Amino acid sequence: MWLWIDTQVDGLSDPSFPRRASQRVADAHELVAHENYIVYFDQDPVRCTVTVRAVVHVARQFPAIAQGPDGR
Repeated sequence: MWLWIDTQVDGLSDPSFPRRASQRVADAHELVAHENYIVYFDQDPVRCTVTVRAVVHVARQFPAIAQGPDGR
C-alpha cells in the first residue's frame, strides 16, 4: 500500500499530475493517492518541491476536531 502511495506522490513532480487545493487544511494541497488515503502536501513552485504534511485514512476526521477536557 505504501509503495502505491509513494508512487502517486512521486507523480506530483509532473506539473500535469492532478492535484487540488485542500478544503480541509489551510494553505495545503491534497492528492487522493488511493480510495482510502489522502495525502496533504505543500508545493513550492519556485524550488519545484513537494513536502508531504500527512497521509490520512479517509475514515479519520482530519484535522481533528478540538475536544474539551471531558472528551466532548
